Amino acid sequence: MSKYMTAKEKAANIRKELKKQLGVTSRQVSVRSRNSGYDEAIDVTIKDLKVNKAKVEAIASKYEYIRRCEYSGEILAGGNTYVFVRLDYDALSKAKEELLEVAREIINNNKDLLGTNEGKTIAENGELEIIYSPLNGHDAELGLYRREEVNEEGIGTFWALHNIERRAAYNEHVLAEALAIFKYQYNIM
Repeated sequence: MSKYMTAKEKAANIRKELKKQLGVTSRQVSVRSRNSGYDEAIDVTIKDLKVNKAKVEAIASKYEYIRRCEYSGEILAGGNTYVFVRLDYDALSKAKEELLEVAREIINNNKDLLGTNEGKTIAENGELEIIYSPLNGHDAELGLYRREEVNEEGIGTFWALHNIERRAAYNEHVLAEALAIFKYQYNIM
């Protein structure tokens, strides 16, 4: 992308590309630009959790421009355009509240796994699998994995799990938020 476009022009182009490539409207994704000292920033807020964040990031990141020192890699001040993509706090909070009871049940039904390095599958959808691992409690996590059947000569056939994303799950609220993200971003649960 041309580094001579203003942040306002870049934000307009992001909106156009989102509509053209993903069919999303401003009701689903908000794109705003702002000046930040000698730099510019573009804030992309996903208001409809069903809109895939990774696809939005792929489109919006093309408009990011960050100058770095060629020796140290430090970000140089001035002339940069930062792009931030995030899920809307209110939409995520609402989705989290809807899954709070499910999160409580998951924690209560898996207390026997505390102190172990074991996890339990709590949801599946095709090749995708969500595994809850309480570990020692304060390090609990929820992981999203892709299952792959592997056939090794001499060993036979087995399943391998490939990590897609892991999120903290140390209490019912954090776990409910992770469940909401997996539910809407990966269409699982």
